[in-house]
Amino acid sequence: MQGTLPHLSWFIQFRWLVVLTQFLLLSLLTNLTRNETALWGFALTFLSSLMSTVLISIKKNELKHSQLGPILLFDTAVLTLLLYFSGGAHNPFSLFFVTQVALAAILIGERWTWIIAILSSICYGALFFFSFELSALSPHSANQHDSFSLHLQGMWIAFSILAATQAVFFTRIVRALGEREAELRELSTKAQRSERLASVTALAASAAHELNTPLSSIKLSAGEIVEKLSAMQGVDALKSDAALILAEVTRCSAVLERLRQEAGDIEGQIREEVPFEDIVSELRGRLSNKGAERVSVDEASLDLSILSPRRPLIEALSALVKNALESTPGALVDIKATRNQSEQKIVVRDNGGGLPPEILGRIGEPFFTTKDGGRGLGLGVFLARSFIEKLGGSLSFRSEKGLGTEAILIFPVENVAV
Repeated sequence: MQGTLPHLSWFIQFRWLVVLTQFLLLSLLTNLTRNETALWGFALTFLSSLMSTVLISIKKNELKHSQLGPILLFDTAVLTLLLYFSGGAHNPFSLFFVTQVALAAILIGERWTWIIAILSSICYGALFFFSFELSALSPHSANQHDSFSLHLQGMWIAFSILAATQAVFFTRIVRALGEREAELRELSTKAQRSERLASVTALAASAAHELNTPLSSIKLSAGEIVEKLSAMQGVDALKSDAALILAEVTRCSAVLERLRQEAGDIEGQIREEVPFEDIVSELRGRLSNKGAERVSVDEASLDLSILSPRRPLIEALSALVKNALESTPGALVDIKATRNQSEQKIVVRDNGGGLPPEILGRIGEPFFTTKDGGRGLGLGVFLARSFIEKLGGSLSFRSEKGLGTEAILIFPVENVAV
């Protein structure tokens, strides 16, 4: 596995904390021994630990996962030498061998963990036989009658530092893993939506293709009927019905042609600055006269422009506004747009009684609808959300009992390719 070292920032922070602890030990050692060999050995080992930490901090962007094993082996060797020059196994800071094993388990997998664990055990055992003795740290020293000797104080301090570092860094790891899991769940949800969108797209394209032929035949026949009835007397009612059939078939043909051309896909369409006033005007044109009268638009929003592919945005807003109109008969539907340097936001708000949480959580699922049978397929919101997510944005819903429901579209201003 290659790549930048995971959890690099806290790993470097931990190494600097270790260096600080080593410096404090060096300061303490100068007061506990006059053995120059031990002092110089400890100082040089500390210097190598300091320089390696500085080097890792400088080269952090080039550090690879495959280099972690050798780094932890080096750290284990440094810890062994520091303990060797400062009392060996009697030094309470020998507890830090456990940290090396924990870091290996978290960062570099089972094989390296066992290597570090075995090496740490061997090094710790060797320190019982080979080290520079410090009588003040030995539990068998002349001051052993003291109930709280320097050795016991050191054990307390070492345990406190070890417990604090483990608490800080392990909780950070758990939090990072939780955040990563949430990201994976969100990615999984988006992947499922994309799969559903692909299915709906295929279905729409297939339906448009299959229905185009019979609609063309009906349109041709209806046109011939209207033409022949126009030359006859006393058939005005039949002529009116035939004209209505022709108009509706023409309308269906236009819808299917749009489906066939778009098939739910906005890729390749150019984002442009669309005046919000034009968006509202075209939106009202898609509604009935009564529906258009119930749409209330914030005046300040009309001065804005929205950076987006024009037609898909109007399609998405149209689906949301129609849902709001149908869910609150007779009430106004409010539309408000805002924009800053980084994002654009459009809010569609009905003025109904609100939605219960179990329904609010399902809005946007394909083929889920609260409308009476035959009045909708539950695809409008799903397609709107798919469009917004392709722009790098989101569609969310907020509802309060007695205060209505808001559909909130948020998407970036950056002119990214879609």
